Formats: sequence, C-alpha cells, structure tokens
Amino acid sequence: MKKNTLYLLPTPLTTTFLIESIPHLNLELTLKCPLFVVENTRSARRFLRTLDPSFPIDDKIFMELNEQSKDPDLQEIFKTFEKYQNGILMSEAGCPGIADPGASLVRKCHDAGIAVHPLPGPSSVIMAVMGSGLNGQSFSFLGYLPKEKEERRRKIKTLSSLAQSQSVWFIETPYRNLHLTDDLLSQLPPSMLLCVATELQSPHEFVRTLPLSKWKQMNLDFLKDHPAIFGLGY
Repeated sequence: MKKNTLYLLPTPLTTTFLIESIPHLNLELTLKCPLFVVENTRSARRFLRTLDPSFPIDDKIFMELNEQSKDPDLQEIFKTFEKYQNGILMSEAGCPGIADPGASLVRKCHDAGIAVHPLPGPSSVIMAVMGSGLNGQSFSFLGYLPKEKEERRRKIKTLSSLAQSQSVWFIETPYRNLHLTDDLLSQLPPSMLLCVATELQSPHEFVRTLPLSKWKQMNLDFLKDHPAIFGLGY
C-alpha cells in the first residue's frame, strides 16, 4: 500500500456474487487501510463484514460523504485523510465518483497533489454500454435527469439530436423509473432505440435494446423500485 494515496474502491452492484466479483488486491487493501470514506457507515460496515466475518471493523475509521454533506464535512474528512495518509473511498454500489458525491474528495486530493488510485471493479454504466449494442465508440453519461416533470421532458426532447452521433446514458431514482419511461415514450421518436439495463450482476439481470415503439407495447412494471440504467441511440 502506497503512502499518501486515496484508493477508489468499487463495490458490487448486488451481493449475490459478492466474493467472486471482488479482486484479491481490493480485499488486501481493505484490511490494511485505516480510513474509509463512505456514503453510509452502516451499510459500508455490513459490506466489509460480508467480505470477511473477522474484518476488524472497530480498528477502522469511517467518515460519511454523501448528498447531505457540506463543505465543512469535506474539510474534516480531508484533515483526517492527511493524518492517516491513506484512505479508501467507497460508493454504495458501483464506482466512486460516477453519479456519486465522492468526486469532491477526489478533486481535493488532485488539488493537493495527493495520489488517487482507482481500483478495478464493476461499473453499471460500462456494463450497460457493453450489453446494449448501442454506440460504444462515443457515448455520454448524464447522471440523473431533472426531477421536475416539465423540466425533465424538456431535457428528454434534446436527447434525440444528441443521440444521433453517440449513445446517451442516464439513471433515475428507482421509485421514479416508471415516470421516466413514460416521458421517454411520449417525448421521443418511436424509431429511437432504448436500452434498459436493470439488476446487473444478479440472477435477475435484464438488458434489452428495442425501438421505443416496441417498448410501448410492453408492461414495464418490472422497473418499479429497481435500480436501472437507461440508454438512447439509433
């Protein structure tokens, strides 16, 4: 383990194949590193104990960085990191820094000349692009679309032209998935392709790319309250 380094630890998208999906190097680093910056301490501790029932939880320091965190929280995290010289940044699922509040800590490390070391692991974005058949040479990830219905619909209307030259990807809070798909079906051309990828890495994994005209004929209730990523293209 290098000194003065922030390690970015991807976490599995599901616990079904937890041990199999964690590289051995990542397991070693979790045991050695003193500081964990996480979105939720309780779920992070549970994840680490699942990896290893004897994981020394009480010997580690956990600090939360999430959507509710303010600049003073980030400053305190950074001071603690400088004290221990090593830290691991964990997301709840997938890769830190991608649709994730951890990017602010990564940027602060770069500004201070501190090494940042991304570790291998699952990315729902990359896995969805791989499985979609849409443009993988040029694609954009927009994160979350606007929450407000009219604003979201205005944004969706702009995606048709953008998707002419690249595939366009985004996510939604699971309980709003059906509202999002309703807007996609009503605001975009029927010939446009939509990829829906949900429950990645689980036995219930679903990845399908179809024209919007065919999605209109399908029951999309399976998307309700399940994490999903959506892609558009031609």
